[in-house]
Amino acid sequence: MTNPRAIISLGVLVTFGAFMGVLADVFSAWSPNTNQMATAFSVSLDNISGLYQGKPRWTYVLGNYLGVYFIPLHILGFFLVFQALRPASLKWARVFLALGLYLTPVGVGLHGTLAFVGDIIQSQDTTLIDRIRDYWQPWAYSVAIGYAIVSALILMLILTGRSLYP
Repeated sequence: MTNPRAIISLGVLVTFGAFMGVLADVFSAWSPNTNQMATAFSVSLDNISGLYQGKPRWTYVLGNYLGVYFIPLHILGFFLVFQALRPASLKWARVFLALGLYLTPVGVGLHGTLAFVGDIIQSQDTTLIDRIRDYWQPWAYSVAIGYAIVSALILMLILTGRSLYP
């Protein structure tokens, strides 16, 4: 893609999506209590339980909707990054793009569960909490590991010095 207007337009849209994604995370996983913030980005259900126990329901429900509707715009960002990584290695840039296109909906799906997880944690129903742990934690760990791999790949391609990144 070489059309500067298209690149700028996509960049603005992606930046808006990223801003809304951050806002979604703030509403879903932010607490004014610093003791709880240490666990806000954990993928362990046990670690995030304290975060959701005193959290107003409307905050994580709003965060859920913002994430589900705006984080998918990150797919456009993966496309733009792919364009900048292509000169380093077309093959690895394609792998980066494929992983990004795959992981984004998986991550959005996970983000879409946060309102349900928050309600279940607040219910203090230990049987239900134990049941969701079986599927929620592996899902969360797989998303975190997937994004770590994508991050390592982009770093590797940038460090070659042949991408469009300085």
